[in-house]
Order: sequence, then C-alpha cells, then structure tokens
Amino acid sequence: MIIAERTLALIDNVITQDQGADFRMQQGFYMPLMDDAYRGREDKFRSHFGVSQLGKPCSRELWYGFRWFTYTPHSAKTLRLFNRGHLEEARFLAMLSILPGVTLYATDSTGGQYRLSDFGNHFGSALDGVAVGIPDIPGGVPCLLEFKTAGDKSFAKTVKEGMEKANPVHFVQVQTCMSYFDLTHCLYMVVNKNTEDLHAEVIPFDDHTADYARRRAEHIIFTDVAPRRLANAGPGWHECRFCDHKDVCLFKGEPERNCRSCTHSCPETTGGWLCDKFNIELSKEAQLLGCNDWVPNTT
Repeated sequence: MIIAERTLALIDNVITQDQGADFRMQQGFYMPLMDDAYRGREDKFRSHFGVSQLGKPCSRELWYGFRWFTYTPHSAKTLRLFNRGHLEEARFLAMLSILPGVTLYATDSTGGQYRLSDFGNHFGSALDGVAVGIPDIPGGVPCLLEFKTAGDKSFAKTVKEGMEKANPVHFVQVQTCMSYFDLTHCLYMVVNKNTEDLHAEVIPFDDHTADYARRRAEHIIFTDVAPRRLANAGPGWHECRFCDHKDVCLFKGEPERNCRSCTHSCPETTGGWLCDKFNIELSKEAQLLGCNDWVPNTT
C-alpha cells in the first residue's frame, strides 16, 4: 500500500491557510458539472455493462445484470447515498484543484466526463478525472483519479488493509480504466462520510489484472449461455443472499420479460442488439417492451 501522504498533508495545509475560502469557491465551480447528481430521469436498466461492476466475483450475476433479468428498484435511502457520491466528486476535485502545481482534467471538449467505451459500446465507464502534478505520483506523470465515499467500517478496513485487499472491485475498476487511457498510476481517494477523514493511495498499473478484466468483460457480454455460479453458491452464501438475481439463479424464478432476457436476442459486436428470430435491430425501447414470442434465456 502506497499512502499519498504528501497529497493529504498539502490538502490540509492549503485549506487551513485561508480557512477553506478557495476550496469553497472551487467547489462552486465543479458542483454544477456533476451531471449524474442532477439528472431528471432514472432508466429502469443501464444499457451498457459498467466497468465499476467488473470486479464482482460472480460472472453469472454480471451476465444476468447485463441481460436485464431482474429489476430491483432502489430505496430512497440508497438513492440519496448514490446522489451523495456524485456530489462528493466535486468536493474531491475542489480539494485537488487548489494544490499548487496540480492541473486537473475533469471534462472533455464537450463539457462532459471523459469516458471509455469498448465492445460495440456494450462496455464503458465515465472517469472521475485525470490529474498532472500530484505530489505523490513519480515524475509528475498524468494519473487517473478515482473518488469514493465510505462509512466508518469500510473506511477503517481500507485504511488498515489498503484498497486492493479491502475493495477488490475498486481495484479492478481502476486497473481497467488506466489500461484504456494508457495511465501508469491512479490516485484513489476515500472520504469517511461520518467524520470527513480522508484516505488516499497511489495505485500503480497492473497489466495482468487489466488484461484479465477486459477478457472477462468480453466473455460476459457476448456469451449466450449463463456463466457458472460461484463454487459456494447457495441460499446461505453471503454473495448469493444479497444478489438481486438469486430468485432466478437459485429458485428457478422467471426473469423480467424483455428482449435482453430472451433467447432470441444477442448483442452485436459492432453495437446494438439483434433479434435473430425476426432479424431486426432492437432499439432500447423495443428491448424493454419485448414481444409475444419471448422465450427466457435460462440456459
């Protein structure tokens, strides 16, 4: 674990010097750029397979999610937590923007977040940002920025064990994003939502992890057969108890009725979805509706 000690100390020093004035002003600049925090609609399903999910251990869970097998609406508390996470990104950017010698790249030429996309746009992610001049990054090279919030227990575990061990899903996420942007380091920052304590690590690029993750994503996206369950899968296994798809996976429940959960549909390598029964391209609206010839893909 490589603690970003110089960066953390500099953040505290700079904020203390003017009692947070510059930090607050920069926060006012970045806050309106957090599009996800202010979006006016919530899609029932995500169109693409998100990089942030790729580190989860169960490939079958990820396959079910990509193929819209189960719709689980979020509680109000969970939605508020998601929104807080989006807003916290602006606070992290504000902290780094006031550091001398640091240059941030948080938005592209269109004003949106930098994004990666692969496998016909079926796989993708938005970046929290890229920075140059972070004190703990060797040689001042550009680095990926990844920001997270955590409660007391999760924060303490990350501080004690380091991100790779405490949050392997995050580790796979940053390694994958670094590979697509040819970055050699990531500055990973976590804030304790209850105490405002900060933790920051420098995560070096691991080519093996990134390559394996990319090949795993490709397989999950394009296979038409559900991957195997986890070796210990069962109603009592902790990974299964909290899985949205446990009824379909373990108890022969019926999946959501839509084109993606139908055996006749498949993602195309060039993008989009195809119904091979009627040989037609499927818009997202059509995918959500399904049709009377729906046959659940429970292979």
